[in-house]
Amino acid sequence: MIVRGWAAGHIVKNQRLATTGPYAHTRNPLYFGSFLIAAGFAIAVHWSMLLLVIAFFALIYAPTMERERRGMGGRFPDEYDEYARNVPLFIPRPTPWRTANDTVPDNSGGGFNLQLYLKHKEWKALLVFVLAVAWLFFRMQRAL
Repeated sequence: MIVRGWAAGHIVKNQRLATTGPYAHTRNPLYFGSFLIAAGFAIAVHWSMLLLVIAFFALIYAPTMERERRGMGGRFPDEYDEYARNVPLFIPRPTPWRTANDTVPDNSGGGFNLQLYLKHKEWKALLVFVLAVAWLFFRMQRAL
């Protein structure tokens, strides 16, 4: 949820190429965060469920990321080519990538923006996550 929330506070969809925060580590932090959440819940159920999560992400999200890559490349051709050469598609790089002049095109500073987080309604995903964890916790307590 931290990865997803961090990403939601950095992206200004269709207006500028997000390259700060988690987008300096991976081009798809929202999908990566979703994968971590799904993998965690899968492992909580049974380790073998992780294989289903991996298959699901490969079948559903890989084509989606490819479509989005083409769209972003068309919308921001010069910026995106350099960004794609330096930032991995899915698995994050350990250190953040910086542009040559280390500035954000719209001079927004590139920091986390709570208004964006709220605008993208990521708090709803956090609420569902908390409810799911609570459900797992109570199920575990009943099983003991």
